[in-house]
Amino acid sequence: MLKRRRQHFIWLAAVVVVAVIPLIFGDGYSQTVILTIGLYAIFGIGLQMTMGTGGILNMGHAAFIGIGAYSSGIVTVNGGNAWAGMLVGIVVSGALAFIVGLPILRLRSLYLAIATLCIALAITNITGFWTPVTGGQNGLFGIKPFAVGDFVFTELPSQIYLVWGFLLVAVMIRINLRYSVVGREFEAIKDSDLATSALGINHGARRLQVFVIGSVIGAVGGSLYSTYLSAITPDLFGFQLLIQIFVLVALGGMLSLWGAPIGAIAVVCLHEFLIPAISGGAPGPIELVIFGAILVVVMVFAPNGVTDQVVITGRQLLRLARRKRRQDVPAAPETTAVSPNAKKVVV
Repeated sequence: MLKRRRQHFIWLAAVVVVAVIPLIFGDGYSQTVILTIGLYAIFGIGLQMTMGTGGILNMGHAAFIGIGAYSSGIVTVNGGNAWAGMLVGIVVSGALAFIVGLPILRLRSLYLAIATLCIALAITNITGFWTPVTGGQNGLFGIKPFAVGDFVFTELPSQIYLVWGFLLVAVMIRINLRYSVVGREFEAIKDSDLATSALGINHGARRLQVFVIGSVIGAVGGSLYSTYLSAITPDLFGFQLLIQIFVLVALGGMLSLWGAPIGAIAVVCLHEFLIPAISGGAPGPIELVIFGAILVVVMVFAPNGVTDQVVITGRQLLRLARRKRRQDVPAAPETTAVSPNAKKVVV
């Protein structure tokens, strides 16, 4: 309970910091970077739910982000508001995740990854060739932003507050789920299906639940993404976005509650600053090469994520230091108590 309260306090403090940042960084570029970090963090939390909590290798997460984006876009372009579009995206992504999850979640490891990748390719082709509805390869334009009454979230500071507000909600959901009974069941299922079945836990239903929750969170992020851009195309939700989210989760950690924002900061900074400096211009094909190399290195040397690995290594070093300190303390000399009534022996 105390640990959960500490996590809530940390994230509330982070929200206060984010609320002040738009006031400090008044230029549009800095605010765009902050907004992008919030969006990518929401994408990462959705993948953390499926991979870190449920142990599901989901290669179709970017497609569910696209479902949320296109749902909001289609609804708003046809006269609806963004909130209704987000609701449609939540319903469509959740229903699709439930329908496809029933058969494919019976698969494991590589077979599951291939199945989710095929779903992603199918969704990408639908959005790319269903021209009367999605705009096809030309994209969907004129997506309306969110609004509350007469206030419209068009300015960057207001969009930052909106996106990071949804990020806070996603983090709260993840915190409460992790420390609940259901969250502990998810952790047990990820470790051993056979053991959880012996305990009477329906691991199939639990895996399906976490798959749906992660997909819905991704769709919410996609809805925010589309209203921010006001125009979307199918290639925005393709393989490049998937690799970026995988690198995000790999750097931040699949189990860390603060790993998604940390990974989002790393990925956005790589995309905006480091990779253009290496390539000498805008990020191009070299971006996929660099992200792929980072992903391979992290998966080999820190399979649980860089953040988690740093925490684990720090705890091990602290434990070794404490053990060495105990060994360096000199032991007290042993003393033998002599009874006052003991008789002296005369030789």
